[in-house]
Amino acid sequence: MKKLLVLFLFQFAFYSIKAQLNLKVGYSLAYANPTIHNRIIDKFNLDRPWLESPMKETKLLNGFIFGARYKMDRIGVELTWENQFDRFVGSGPEPTSMREFTQSIYFRQAFYSFALESFFSEEFSIKASLDYNQVRYRSEKTGVNGRFVLMKDNGFGSTFSLGYNLIGSGVMHVSLRPFFHISWTGFDLEELNRDLETNQATDPNLDYKEDFVSYGLKIIFYNGVW
Repeated sequence: MKKLLVLFLFQFAFYSIKAQLNLKVGYSLAYANPTIHNRIIDKFNLDRPWLESPMKETKLLNGFIFGARYKMDRIGVELTWENQFDRFVGSGPEPTSMREFTQSIYFRQAFYSFALESFFSEEFSIKASLDYNQVRYRSEKTGVNGRFVLMKDNGFGSTFSLGYNLIGSGVMHVSLRPFFHISWTGFDLEELNRDLETNQATDPNLDYKEDFVSYGLKIIFYNGVW
């Protein structure tokens, strides 16, 4: 695995497919405040005051970016795959049995994006994308064997970003991109609520559609000719 990673990085740094076709890899850090998700987590903690380590709310998401861009004069076209993730753990001794209880939730949000980028100059650009989003929760808890998929849902959204491009010597370039992501469709979190047993599932007045709006910064490395 390490040899494959080294080989990929070597090819990324020194190989360009075409003069204006570039591979890209990057890292994203996003601030999010998903109200439905956090409401479910807060109720889980409130129902279990004996937890020594309560589940945390979601505030920060981070992930990796892979893709390709074709640049034609002052217009760029990109295809991108991005993966954001987080983990939530609650643990403590159950008061009835005094046995240690632990429940972990593994969150992943994947983006499959088509984007257009407009360059004001070589250093500054603006980009908008249409995103196909996939949200997945997996659960692992005491008394249940293995980790299992709790819920999966799909939707659409868009990401808007500004680019400050640090142009290199023709081998590698860096783009700093403040961004804002919105969802056009919500994601149904009722299965998450049911698995965490927050006693809210029978209330028909509660909404379980989450938007996962976020904003943050992406650092992206491009290879080849800018």
